[in-house]
Order: sequence, then structure tokens, then C-alpha cells
Amino acid sequence: MREIKFRGKRKDNNEWVYGSLVTYGNQVFIWEKFTSGYIATAEVKRLFSETFIEVVPETVGQYTGLKDSKGVEIYGGSLIKDPQGSVGKVFYNKTQSGYLVNWHKKDGTWETDSCIGYGIVVGDIYTNPELLKCTE
Repeated sequence: MREIKFRGKRKDNNEWVYGSLVTYGNQVFIWEKFTSGYIATAEVKRLFSETFIEVVPETVGQYTGLKDSKGVEIYGGSLIKDPQGSVGKVFYNKTQSGYLVNWHKKDGTWETDSCIGYGIVVGDIYTNPELLKCTE
């Protein structure tokens, strides 16, 4: 069974935090103590507030279950560079129920495929958007 975990950028200092995704009203948290999905209740939030870290909702990405060629975990929103120098962003495709990569090719075109297990993670779309050189 694949490990279910998420990451998101902290609201207070913009650093990555990893764990379980927790929602409470309009707020989104990463719960570092657990690594499986959870919906918070007011009581759970009160009991474990020291491990609930509020994150920017747009930065949340789920672990794909795959690692790059150097062993770095790949998340939704990760940027991957393939051996030919193309950079691609990882995203979840609902119609195919899986992760795909939208590759920015050196010739300026885009290509989408499922090859995310090779290459290296070079950043993410939230911290390094400049790595994707053309607009979609």
C-alpha cells in the first residue's frame, strides 16, 4: 500500500511541512503526527493544536508514491527535469485517476505524459515558477 501524505507551505514562514491533510472550516492544516487523511473536529483540533500547522491551501500537494532518480519524493506541484533538460510540473489528473507531468520542451511546446519516475526534482511551482519558461 502506498503512503498517503501531503505537503504545504506554512502560512507563518513559507517553509514546507509534511504530514496528513486536515481541513477545519475554511482553514487548511498539515498534521505532522499522522500521515493519512483526516477531517478535523473542534475537539481534535483543540487536543492536537501544537501539531496542526496552517498552510497556504494553494500550495498543498499529495505525495505521488514515487521518488526521483536521486530518491527525492515527488509531490503534486513538483517540478522535474528530465535527462534531456525539459522541465515538467506534476499534477493529478482526475479523469485518469493518477499523476501526470506537463513537460515544457526545449522547443517551447508542451507535452503531457505519465513519465514522472525519472529525472530529478528541481523545485516546485510555488517557489520556482521561473523554471517553466513558457505560459500554458
